[in-house]
Amino acid sequence: MTGPGRAQQSGTHRSIHFLITEDETAGAWRYSFSIGNRNFAGKIQAVLGLLAARRVKMKIDRVLRLDALMKAHADAVVEPGADRSPIAPSPAVRRASASGERLEKDVEPRPPLSPPTDHED
Repeated sequence: MTGPGRAQQSGTHRSIHFLITEDETAGAWRYSFSIGNRNFAGKIQAVLGLLAARRVKMKIDRVLRLDALMKAHADAVVEPGADRSPIAPSPAVRRASASGERLEKDVEPRPPLSPPTDHED
């Protein structure tokens, strides 16, 4: 329950209903919203109720974005034994690894480093 004179706001953002109530301390607001079967509640520091509502909407966006990322990650199908890196190996590397041979690169050795010389002016 809210005390006498306490502000309360509710709204909908991206089809999610949220509730904001002014806390006992000045500049503090309590919020709550649910997404699916998960409930979210907490405190926000804001001078105005509209600013608190904006911050709650940003929290809702963050939760929805994380849910979408988690769903996309869970939906990604990786074949057993496949490389899980986002950068695919070159066809030559894939052929070599499929045949079991080792791919050697022709690399010239670097010349040894020489110490810097002192130039006296």
